[in-house]
Amino acid sequence: MRGNPHGPPLTTQGGTGGTLLMFRILQNQIVWLLIVGVWLGADRAAAQAIFDPDFFCTGDPCIITTDVEVPDGSDVNFGNRHVILAATLEIGSGSFFLAAGRLTVASTGQFRAKGAVGFDGGDLDIDIDGDIELNSTVPGGAILLDGLDGGFLVLTSRIGSITGPARISASAASDGDGGDLLIEAGKDIDLSGPIEATGGVQGSGTLDSEILAGRDLTLASLDFSGGAGDGGLLAIQAGRNATIGSGKFDGGNTGDGGELTVDAEDTLTITGTITVTSSTDPFSQGGDVSLTSTNGLIHLAAAAILDVSGVGSGGILDLDGRDVHLQGTTEVRGTNSASTGGIIDILAQDTLVVAGPVLADGGSGGFVFIDMVSGGSIDIHAEVNGEGGSFQGGNGGTVVIDAGGPVNVFFPAEILANGPGSGTGGTINIVGCTVSVASRVDVFAKNNNGMITISDGDQMTLFGDFSAGPGGTAAITLKYRNPGQTPNWINRNFNITPSVQLDITLPNCDLDNDGVLNFDDLCPHVFDPSQPDNGGVASPNDPSGSLSDGIGDACQCGDVNDDGRVTIDDDAMLREALAGAGPGLSAPEKCNVIGLADASSQDAFGVTPDCKMNDSSVMSRAFTARGPGLGEVCDPALP
Repeated sequence: MRGNPHGPPLTTQGGTGGTLLMFRILQNQIVWLLIVGVWLGADRAAAQAIFDPDFFCTGDPCIITTDVEVPDGSDVNFGNRHVILAATLEIGSGSFFLAAGRLTVASTGQFRAKGAVGFDGGDLDIDIDGDIELNSTVPGGAILLDGLDGGFLVLTSRIGSITGPARISASAASDGDGGDLLIEAGKDIDLSGPIEATGGVQGSGTLDSEILAGRDLTLASLDFSGGAGDGGLLAIQAGRNATIGSGKFDGGNTGDGGELTVDAEDTLTITGTITVTSSTDPFSQGGDVSLTSTNGLIHLAAAAILDVSGVGSGGILDLDGRDVHLQGTTEVRGTNSASTGGIIDILAQDTLVVAGPVLADGGSGGFVFIDMVSGGSIDIHAEVNGEGGSFQGGNGGTVVIDAGGPVNVFFPAEILANGPGSGTGGTINIVGCTVSVASRVDVFAKNNNGMITISDGDQMTLFGDFSAGPGGTAAITLKYRNPGQTPNWINRNFNITPSVQLDITLPNCDLDNDGVLNFDDLCPHVFDPSQPDNGGVASPNDPSGSLSDGIGDACQCGDVNDDGRVTIDDDAMLREALAGAGPGLSAPEKCNVIGLADASSQDAFGVTPDCKMNDSSVMSRAFTARGPGLGEVCDPALP
């Protein structure tokens, strides 16, 4: 065997020599691959960019059946043609812009912008007027932009939809970060394949990605996890409904959980498991999740899990919707024995239903905060956990349950803010109109200084088990507004005799004293126990105004003839009255439909209160579906 001038002979028989030989062979291969990669990148960059669409295909549809290495900087506009990609367009680490009327990536097609060894994924900008269909079954999926850092993708359907089962990937190899994605459709997005922008061994998930749909959006599988770094950042927006299946936004070896924002105009549904958790590093934090439904329901399905936990501290979860229904499991916990807990902030305009566990408990670090607020009702059927951990005595957190309507806590629910071990008890505040806690339900803020306060503007009924303190003052306090509605409770259910206090500053839950609570009262400022609603405001689709609009007859502004509806008959009666003719107004107090009510205002013929030609103009415009629409600003509609 030939001697080695730099050391002992190298052999292939194992041992130190064999290991060293293999290392040098691998080292040389890596160097060779890097050289080849540089050469390939330089060769592609040196090639003349393509601008002629007929280079790829002719006709309409334009079917690309031959693989092409696309030079860097190529810019191709197919006009209104339908492009069907049935081959591979190889971009490497370069950039490529493609525009067309419609795009289909067939089962054999792929945009491949995978960087060579040591290079980033490429930049791909696809701008399509109509629909985009991603049906590729080749390895890597319809769009592959992996590299040292993931590539950058802009995928736009201006007036169409983006659909298909194929994979989209802009993940990092080696040490890099996941790439950035901008996927946008004028209509729907329905992608049943995985969408990925994960970090490499030392990298983070995508640093900035967006998926935007003008109408409905459905995403089956998302992975934006970090390698050693933080989880990725993704913003999702839907003009109507949004449905999200599974998702991973986890931090890597030392990283924090990522950030997920979903904003839907109507219903927002989570059907699978979404994790936005931290790494195992003792100082790492759970992620940040914000879910918003402007006009609809946020629904965490029964099989769903939303996990935003962290080892060092729990994450942050914000939910804001007209209605919020949590059937699955919500976890924003601090999972380590010394961790702090998470923060949960839920705001519902109308109804909040908790049918699955809501967990924000932590370790000895304490600092747990759960805030549940609803303009209407709150129904709790499951565990709400704001405890501190038992290791070295974690302090209990703060749990706030605040409703403009009823609060109902059903068995087997429990509301916890205990401070186990040597920790102090937390604080539980429940506020509502007709607060009801069922038998065998635990409401616990145990250990020193733990406090429970329940405030009710109507009738309070408590049959659960309540434990707070010991220590502190007024460990359990029951506040009520009306002298004739003292709390209904049984002494044996309290570990400390509660302090019962009359508090006339609490909100009046029945402002008009008609027996219907404000949140459900069609006219909360007018005594109308029967709540009639015979119609609404006439429109081109309902010229008779016969469709109920949720506004009671007693406070239907514009209904000057007092029949429960606002129609051309009301406008005619108002015009005659303003002209000093006709029989006058049957309900002059309902006249004002614009601006601030002013009962002292009158016209020359003494029509009061606040009746003007402006009110007639607003009515007539509303009947033809023109703005600004009738305002509920007449006297019966206001406090």
